[in-house]
Order: sequence, then C-alpha cells, then structure tokens
Amino acid sequence: MNQLPSIYVLNDLPSLGEIGEKTKSIFNIECATCNRRTIEYNPFSYVFARWNGEDLISVAGNEYFVSKRLKLELEPKVKDLVNFVPIINEKKEYFKMGKSAYQKTIPPFFRLEITHNIDGPELWWERNEQCPACGKYKWWPTLKGIESTITSAPTATYTPRQVYFKDWKGEAIFNLNDPGKPIVTQEFIDTVNNVCIKKIKLKPAEWVL
Repeated sequence: MNQLPSIYVLNDLPSLGEIGEKTKSIFNIECATCNRRTIEYNPFSYVFARWNGEDLISVAGNEYFVSKRLKLELEPKVKDLVNFVPIINEKKEYFKMGKSAYQKTIPPFFRLEITHNIDGPELWWERNEQCPACGKYKWWPTLKGIESTITSAPTATYTPRQVYFKDWKGEAIFNLNDPGKPIVTQEFIDTVNNVCIKKIKLKPAEWVL
C-alpha cells in the first residue's frame, strides 16, 4: 500500500484583527424540530489591526481567509471543495503595515467556505442527541478536544483529530462531521508555503484505517 499522505488540523493561524461592523449575519433554520441553524455572511468585513504580508489568516477561531495571490494558487487544487467568497477589508485607526508586507495596500481577501465533510472518531467532539426529523446530531466538546485547542495552556495535552481513510476521496481540504477544525493535506500546506512569506506549521491529524 502506498504511504498515506500527511494530514493536519487547520488551526493556530494568525488573526490580524476582528469581525467588522459591516458584516451581516444571516441565520437560516434548517430543521424546525431541533432548531438547527446555519449561518451565512453577506457581506463579511475583516477589520485589520496590522498586516505583514500574511496570505492565510483567521478570525474568531473558525473563519479562514486567503489573499488573492494564494487563492490563484489554491484554486486548481481545491476545485469543488471550497467557495472563495470576497470580503470587505477595513482598517483599525491604529492599523500598522509591517515591514515584510509585499505591497503597500492590503490585498483582496477571500473567505473559505469548505463544502466537503468526512467522518472520523469522536475525539474532540462526541455525538449527543439525534434529531428524529432531520437525523442530525447535537455535539458536545470533549476534554481532549478542549485541551487540544487551548494551545496556551501549559499542561494541555494535544490529541490529533482522526479521519476515516475509507471515506477520503483525495480532498485537499475538508471538514469532519463534527463542529471542530478543518483538515488539510500536505499538498495544501505545500501550496500555501510556496506562496507565503512566513511558512505555516500545523498540528498533525491522523488516518484511521
């Protein structure tokens, strides 16, 4: 059997600001029985406090963005896996442009809407109640999951997220069925690091055969 590709948790990315007031959140009720809701943004505003040439960033811990030049490199590799949604760039009053910035203005950024889900063991989250109408589960965070995402805690132990290999069809980026962080492959990281000035390092995930 060929060696399995390395996979990683898309976490610990730089956050350069906060969600802006121009962001409009739209909540959609997808199941009236369990009141399960989804959220979409139209538009999304990112208020930058600084920018030092970063091409892959996050905000609020679970929203991810790429610059225009990184988008152009990623698109052929994540076709049909990600929607690239343009966002509004804003600046804090005290905004600072870093010395490593590769241009004089913040480039266009795009929010990643990851469209594919794969299942995995219940490590960071565990299934709770199942809705009789839509069949979806409620999820509860586990102690392992909490410790794995609080990277600043000195006594925290990291537990890799796991993915069922049989369900993988070669996706370079995907979500698990639980609410946790996305998973990316080595190909995804290599593409990012070929573009980015500052290379990213991510914590590993694991395949389950």
